[in-house]
Amino acid sequence: MRQRRRERLYSLLVVLIALVLLGLRFPDFFQTPHRIIEPYGDGLKAYTVIWYHAQYDSTYSHFQGMNYPYGEHVIPAATQPFYSNLIKFISDNFVDISWATIPIINFSLLLGILLSILFLYLILRKLDTPPWYAALVAIGMSFLAPQYLRLTSHYGLAHMEVLPVVLYLLLLWEERPRWQISMALAAVILVFSQIHFYFFAIMVFVISFYFLFRFLRRWDWKRMGWYAWHYGLMVGLPLVFFMLWLNWNDTVDDRTTAPWGFFAYRARWEGLYTSLQLPHWIWLDKNGVQIITVDGEARAYLGLVAVVGVLVLLLRWLFSLSRNPVVQVDSEKQSFLNHLFWSSTAILLFALGYPFIIPGLEGLLDYAGPIKQFRSIGRFAWAFYYGANITIFAMLWHWAKRPRFWRKPILAGALLLLCMEAYYFAYSKQIDLDTIPHYESPDQFTELEGIDFSEFQAILPIPYYNIGSDQYWYPMEGITGQRTLLLSAQTGLPITGGMLTRTSHSQTRKQIQLVQEPYRVPTVLEDYPNNKPLLMVWNDDWKGDYGLLEYNYLRQGATLLYEEKNMKLYSLPLSSFEQRIATRSEGIRRSLAANWLDSVGGFWTNDSLQHFYYESFDSLASAKQYLGTGAFTGEMQDTNVVFEGQLPNQAEKRYEFSVWMYLGEDQSPRSYLCVEERSPYNNDLWNYKTSFVHRNVKVFDGNWGLVQYSFKVTSSVSKLRFYLYNPDLEGQPIYLDELFIWKTGKEALFEKDGVRWHNNRHFSF
Repeated sequence: MRQRRRERLYSLLVVLIALVLLGLRFPDFFQTPHRIIEPYGDGLKAYTVIWYHAQYDSTYSHFQGMNYPYGEHVIPAATQPFYSNLIKFISDNFVDISWATIPIINFSLLLGILLSILFLYLILRKLDTPPWYAALVAIGMSFLAPQYLRLTSHYGLAHMEVLPVVLYLLLLWEERPRWQISMALAAVILVFSQIHFYFFAIMVFVISFYFLFRFLRRWDWKRMGWYAWHYGLMVGLPLVFFMLWLNWNDTVDDRTTAPWGFFAYRARWEGLYTSLQLPHWIWLDKNGVQIITVDGEARAYLGLVAVVGVLVLLLRWLFSLSRNPVVQVDSEKQSFLNHLFWSSTAILLFALGYPFIIPGLEGLLDYAGPIKQFRSIGRFAWAFYYGANITIFAMLWHWAKRPRFWRKPILAGALLLLCMEAYYFAYSKQIDLDTIPHYESPDQFTELEGIDFSEFQAILPIPYYNIGSDQYWYPMEGITGQRTLLLSAQTGLPITGGMLTRTSHSQTRKQIQLVQEPYRVPTVLEDYPNNKPLLMVWNDDWKGDYGLLEYNYLRQGATLLYEEKNMKLYSLPLSSFEQRIATRSEGIRRSLAANWLDSVGGFWTNDSLQHFYYESFDSLASAKQYLGTGAFTGEMQDTNVVFEGQLPNQAEKRYEFSVWMYLGEDQSPRSYLCVEERSPYNNDLWNYKTSFVHRNVKVFDGNWGLVQYSFKVTSSVSKLRFYLYNPDLEGQPIYLDELFIWKTGKEALFEKDGVRWHNNRHFSF
């Protein structure tokens, strides 16, 4: 009893020390907790989706704040439903605390660090290390943890307490397997998966591989039922819950089955063994030892002590010819440490991309089932960070306590190095709370004079952003993203764009139609519940890849409501979309009526020479066609050449290549469009350009998109070759129709049978 009280006192002392350290590192969290860490992009979005869901959504499972009018489930919307639904429940049933959403999020992040320190301390105490040692290592590990870097944006992923809690419960289960501990692990999976769903996969991997290595060590088929019972409680119950919750009443049936990034966002050895957040690695990088910079998803720095310790550990094990356990400590917890080390090592190999990155085995990913839905697999390396550090520091203590004087200075040096790295790592990122325009009263959007936000049904951001379908990428620009996210959170108006996950392919096409050039009335308007106008948020200063020239027509028929530096607010009537199309069609008619056009090759053009090439493909039989009676058909993985040769009156000028492509299938927008320019004499390659189809879709018409690509011809005698392909869609058909190539700045028009035609656009009248 006395020992138990002493342990509780030690634990309380560790918590108090941790609180002091958090107060020193994050003073403004305690001074101005209502402010925001990152006022742009992913950081601000992480706040506002929680804010919106807690305050405005009518259900606990659906988020209406983006992708209007469809919304999205709260899990892929990253609303951190554990917190947002908790705030919502208390506000709806007891007292309104939605005003405290931002402070709750901020303090939840500090609570995560605090819990990480506490549970790592408890783990190390159970591994028979003394309180002072366990406390130092727990504090150092927590401030050096790879999730710490997520405090600047992906706040859901910044909860570093997740794996320490899971490992502590596994350690308790290892001591005495009981169904109560298995149920506690199930509860932990349920809770943390509702903070970020990646935690579901990471926790399931940790538990699954731990069970696997425990079973392999105690090979006993008779206990399979016993293992299945506990595993089913830990993992099976949360899995059933999430399958029901995610799929219940979900009408979306066209989410991508293969998110982009699995092979790109993986762990890298450089990110495990080096860190340019720390002064000694920066010094080495500047003094002759080049440190390769890796993507943020590839960073899971182990710490120098763990790096050296793991190498020594593995070398010793190999030299023993694997006769001895890799982890050897003078403790009854040796088996736990061995299971932990090997299970986290197996997860590390997956985080590095194995076996899928082995040449010739890439195709195995097609059979990986739900695993390939987790495209940022580098995050799984976090398990090895905890597994390696817990193992190494537990071994160090048991190794150093043996009666050899020279071991204790090594232990002291290891602790000093850990604390030094943790200190510099903790201050390597600026994590201060900021305020931003229109965030605080009396400058909030709801206090702008002369604007009644209830007159609008949704916000249209310009420049437009829409990320999440893994088919099309319209990135969020800083000022526009900031203003629209705040405006939505303050007024309850949803946003037509989105920063979501696994969004419906067809819904995304409908949304993008809103901001494409006037061609067809956006079909998304048919799904709007009323005829209220859109509130268009406009940034005049943005000059990105999809420059303002792509959007200027949207101001036709719009009414300016408010103006300040970098931002204008417009009222955009829904009827203006149809009016702009009619205006464009009428403009074609006026051009055709002008006397400056010449009749060339069946078209009226502003050039007496033929400066274009046209192919209808009507002579080719096809299961799908955009216009006419036929279309080009091929297989996605092949080089589908739609033009090869020289253009009529070819000049050293810029040309526009366009073709209608069927884009109704998953991943088809991720196809490649390629242009080759070769010598007419020996076929040598002179020039080569490639781009993704999704970056070059000018307009949609149903499931068809007009793919238009601008390129510079460098010689009037060169041979040109245009083709499209997608190596990831082997065996699937590609449909292409209405090929048209013309010199930039020129026009080709005709009018026939109720259709006005302009540069491969077709307008009915």
